[in-house]
Amino acid sequence: MKDFLEIKQEYNELRSLQRNEIIKYLEENNFKVKKGGRSGRGNKYYTSGGRFGTSYDLSNWKWIDASFNGKNFIISLQCFDVDPNSYNHHVLMDRIGVYMYEKYNSYEAYTKMEVTEIDLPMDDIKKEQLMKILECMFNR
Repeated sequence: MKDFLEIKQEYNELRSLQRNEIIKYLEENNFKVKKGGRSGRGNKYYTSGGRFGTSYDLSNWKWIDASFNGKNFIISLQCFDVDPNSYNHHVLMDRIGVYMYEKYNSYEAYTKMEVTEIDLPMDDIKKEQLMKILECMFNR
């Protein structure tokens, strides 16, 4: 039987494959995607600015930083939600969120990210839905 850490690693790898699938689709549709370094995933040794005594593996936090005709987008493989009734804050894992920006601002990414109805895993229909959302945002 697999242990928790093995399953966690497999889940992280599957999320990376999903991220790569979205990147490929974006590039096929003339988006430019930032690559290199740690771009697109959280820090494996996150310490919250040194607050944590031991590091936390945040590499499962995944996003894509893409641009099209001068417009910049963060396509997040998890998104933020604030329940309008309870005001509780949530992270919706495997739900696509989109943030359009001129100059990246982490607070605005949190507060202005649009929650989509698209959940992983991706398929052709979901990719087309994502493209329609990006086009709609682009034309604002």
